[in-house]
Amino acid sequence: MSHRRPASGPAGGAAGGARRWSGAAAGAAAGLLVAVLLAVAVTAVAPVGAESGGLTAQDGEPPELSGGERLNDTAVELVISDDSGVDLASIDRSEFLVSAGDIDAVSARESGTDAHVVVRLAAPIDEDELTVAVRDGSEISDVQGNRIDTEGFVGVTIDGMDAVPPALRRLEVPEYGSDAIEYRLVFDEPVDSFEVAIGGPRKLRLDREDFERVRGSQYVLTYEPPVDGVYTFEVLGATDRAGNTDTFAAAQSTEVQSTSVRAVASIDLSASSGLNFTFDASQSEQRARAYLWEFGDGETATGERVSHTFAPGNYTVRLEVIDEFGNVGRDRLTLNLTEGRTDVSTGGDDGGPVSVVHSGSPRPTDAQVTVEGSDPEESLMVRAPSVGDPLVATEVFSLEELMVSPADGGPFGVGLSVLPGGDERLAGAGDAVGGEPVAGFHARPTVDDGALSAVRVRFSVARDRLDAAGVDPENVTLARNANGTWTAAPTSVRSVSRNRASFRATVPGFSRFAIVATTDTDEGGGEENEPNTDGNGDGGQPTNDQFAVRNVSLSETSIEPGGVVEVQAEVLNNGAEPGDYVAALSVNGTVVQTREVLRIPPDGESLPVTFTRQFNESGAVQLSINGTAAPELTVGDDGGGGGLFNFLSILPLGFLPLGLLKAVLLYVVAPLLLAGGVLKGVASYLGY
Repeated sequence: MSHRRPASGPAGGAAGGARRWSGAAAGAAAGLLVAVLLAVAVTAVAPVGAESGGLTAQDGEPPELSGGERLNDTAVELVISDDSGVDLASIDRSEFLVSAGDIDAVSARESGTDAHVVVRLAAPIDEDELTVAVRDGSEISDVQGNRIDTEGFVGVTIDGMDAVPPALRRLEVPEYGSDAIEYRLVFDEPVDSFEVAIGGPRKLRLDREDFERVRGSQYVLTYEPPVDGVYTFEVLGATDRAGNTDTFAAAQSTEVQSTSVRAVASIDLSASSGLNFTFDASQSEQRARAYLWEFGDGETATGERVSHTFAPGNYTVRLEVIDEFGNVGRDRLTLNLTEGRTDVSTGGDDGGPVSVVHSGSPRPTDAQVTVEGSDPEESLMVRAPSVGDPLVATEVFSLEELMVSPADGGPFGVGLSVLPGGDERLAGAGDAVGGEPVAGFHARPTVDDGALSAVRVRFSVARDRLDAAGVDPENVTLARNANGTWTAAPTSVRSVSRNRASFRATVPGFSRFAIVATTDTDEGGGEENEPNTDGNGDGGQPTNDQFAVRNVSLSETSIEPGGVVEVQAEVLNNGAEPGDYVAALSVNGTVVQTREVLRIPPDGESLPVTFTRQFNESGAVQLSINGTAAPELTVGDDGGGGGLFNFLSILPLGFLPLGLLKAVLLYVVAPLLLAGGVLKGVASYLGY
């Protein structure tokens, strides 16, 4: 039996060695691969470690506030950047400050390693720019614990945040105004536009361009009202520079009165002595608020009532009053304080001089009368310094003259001032006398009534004022207030002209007087109010023997019913002094109209007088002026239109303007009747 032994030669050894290497090589390759992978990993990580010092040990940079933007009217968003991540838990509202408004809430969210922080305001702000800053020593940090650096200023500014509309802080509108009114608007910020409405007698819309910006947020307009009245100034709305708009309900009113205030300067003679005078402006219009006096010697004073001492000489005292509207009124007094002054001297030969001082205007509202000596047996005539001027006057009333009969020979004075019909100082006169006060005047004497025997007053009233009250001149009475009681004085009509009615009355002394338009012709102390037609005036006036009426003529001696004729004449003055005369027109013996002819020159000179009268009733009319007859006037005749009009003239149609009726019959009715007859004939011819 045989056995095979494994070969143990070189070939077999080589094969066994190869198998052993192969196993060793495989193990070495695996180890090498692990080593290579580890090296690659180490190589990849090495740069990070080299730059930051390792993930844990090398991140030492704090987070930063890198930007911000507007989200809405009350919110902004901030960006806090960090490389490793921001710790959101370190962010709350206490870490931030704002330049306007208050922080209501703060919220944060993660965005990568950054944090987006929303800061919400409690309310919109009135600022275009909002600065949000991190407070000093803030706790905001990253995930590694690095706190934000707050050295210096750390914050961002965001614009476009103004969300509050403009507010009107103040509207300055004067309560009263005259020719120019200043309106002032004050807003809380400069505005881009606004709108204003002016209402009243004239309506107007204004805007920002109509105003002047004076400073900051103040805007001024100077407005000149076209007419007087109450104007309302209303601010409707405004828009600021950020585009925010608001409407307002702000309105105020201004009462505009551009009429100058009436100033009345007077002298209180009872409080004056020698060269010391007390001046009084209380008769000025009641809306006067300030008074300035200039005495003509360089001195001035303010107040409603002032006193001043003059040196002998001539002076013009000026008064200036200002009302609440800013309107100015002026008056003046001319004083002749030289010895023996006689601005006006009239009256009896033995009477003392009478001085009258007033402004010299056509309608003086006050006058001062001084009598330096008098004789009980003489009457003193007091008139204005210029012939034909009233002592005092308004548009309605004129005090033309006073005839004063003194009871003793002592000096006296009286201050005169007008009172308008609605003046409260005339209250009660109408009830006492039975009518309506149309005007009045105040006479302040320096003596009691006992020093005077009588005062005869001559005054006139505008006819249009009486017509407006529906009162005839015969129903006008002068009423006097003595010791608080109103009584009627004997009053009569002197003359009546187209524009004015002249009256005379007798009173026992000076006081406050009212001219009352009564409703009863028996008022006036029992004296009948009939025109004085004999040409004789008050005491001291020329008598009837001095005058003559001549050359009475008619513009036509024959007229149709409803026609108008003028009656003309001359009034001759045969006396040695100028005088006044009352011409009276009579129709068939009845006085129907009077007219006063004033200041007729003496020595045979004459002045014309003319009356105009309409006649509706047919017949013969006899006209005369103060007894001097005119040619006979014929109203209606046979040549005036035939039997129809003669028949109409005898009918009781005197209240109708027959001239007009005749024209209507001739030119309207007659043609219609003729046309009707023609049409009827044509119809008959055609067989209708």
